[in-house]
Amino acid sequence: MLTTELCARLCADFPLQLPDAPACFACTRVVLDPWDDAEGGTVFIGEGTVDRPDRFYLLCAPGAPQHPNAAHYADPALTLPLVRAVHRLLEPERRLQRRLHRLEQACLSGGLKDLLAAARQELGNPVLVVDSSFRTLAMEPEQPIGIDSWDRILQGEAPQHHDLKQAEAMIENFSARNLTGLQTVPYTEPDGRPVRRMVGPVVAPDDSRNCGGLEIIELEHPFAPEDEVLAQRLLELLQHYLVHAAPTAWRAAPEERFLQELLFCEPAQQSAMQKKLHRFPALEAPPHFYLASIPLSQAHRLTRTNQQALLAHEWPEGWFMQTETAFLLLLPGTGDAAQPEQLLQKLQEVGLRMDQTVILSMPFPSLLQLGTVWRFNQEAAATARDLHCGAGCRSASALYQDVFVRTIAQSANLRAFIHPMLRRLQEYDQAHSTALLHTLCVYLLQEQNLHATARQLFIHRNTLVYRLQRIRTLLQLDLDDAAVRNVLRTGCILLEYYQGAF
Repeated sequence: MLTTELCARLCADFPLQLPDAPACFACTRVVLDPWDDAEGGTVFIGEGTVDRPDRFYLLCAPGAPQHPNAAHYADPALTLPLVRAVHRLLEPERRLQRRLHRLEQACLSGGLKDLLAAARQELGNPVLVVDSSFRTLAMEPEQPIGIDSWDRILQGEAPQHHDLKQAEAMIENFSARNLTGLQTVPYTEPDGRPVRRMVGPVVAPDDSRNCGGLEIIELEHPFAPEDEVLAQRLLELLQHYLVHAAPTAWRAAPEERFLQELLFCEPAQQSAMQKKLHRFPALEAPPHFYLASIPLSQAHRLTRTNQQALLAHEWPEGWFMQTETAFLLLLPGTGDAAQPEQLLQKLQEVGLRMDQTVILSMPFPSLLQLGTVWRFNQEAAATARDLHCGAGCRSASALYQDVFVRTIAQSANLRAFIHPMLRRLQEYDQAHSTALLHTLCVYLLQEQNLHATARQLFIHRNTLVYRLQRIRTLLQLDLDDAAVRNVLRTGCILLEYYQGAF
């Protein structure tokens, strides 16, 4: 408590003669007699002389000379009540200092687990620390607490869509407002319970990158002003721990640095990379791999670091690389026949959330093929943009023919391979201001999926059905014939490449 606040509080209950301009410093302790060896920040009460500028005096000497740091009272019977009053006023600050000291001692004498145990004890609420990829580093208590996201972490389960959306909202709030300190944010559990979080990023001092994060759940005790001071100090201690004591907890893992090398290695370097690969048994274990290419959008509100954090939260088993234009997520194959479809569904949600087209590679058996797979994903992404695939996820295998035709069309004139009947649709559209040709191309690209086609065209399903009936009538072709669809689809790709000109 500052001397100015202390004086104001005491004057409400005691007749004090205050100095005109007392020095403003923090008072931390009180003594009854003016001991010469007492510490700075001490309040002296009783009789004595004023001799130190870093101390404050309550003197029972009303006739004494004025001093900037001395207040006077006339009745000696007020001495003990004043002592008790000052003790009472200083006690919250002293209690807070003791709590801060215990946190600091836990950080110095133990590891992260000890620090969080002390934080849990002092704050009276569950505490969680994550690294820059949302991977849990420590949590206290290590037992279920009735909070869905917390209990899922303990059970090793993947986060739910509800958790990811709320995490994204928190990250967007921090990013949009350039927040770097502690914030109390609302959070709603799946059952509708409002359970507030106190969250804050742990920022690396060298380059201001986020190297982790702190989350305190308001579960057992309501947040108090003192808790904010403790949590802020906890953030500083976590910074010390993550940056100095455990730098590998937030810096790129050796596997991810090696994968970055593989991505750009030349064919002549393959032999050296093969030898280096043996140093990373985890990268050799899976039977095959998948590579997901997720474009970076400069217009997206999330920073690159935060985008990666969200993705890592969804795929803790994955490895990350980053190019100038995309995140690359390497995922181990499980051998389960259902895995590709499951990956497509999850990445579809990511693509829609980020308003980007995500490309999922075909499975590949060796990481030495990583660069080749990545380059094909790039071609597939460019083809998807040309074909206006929209947000979501597209399989590289589904785009294989499209990429092949587009690549060949870059070096040869393939207009002769455009189905002549597509010309009829083009002329009809020009004459009637319709979009039947585009409708057909999207329908074929979406593999006859009515729902996906209607969603991409922003039309009702019934409208789509009507258009398809009209297309069948004009073309007089069997769209249920796979060979016919294949030829028409190739023609649509070429028309897009040649900008609709036969």
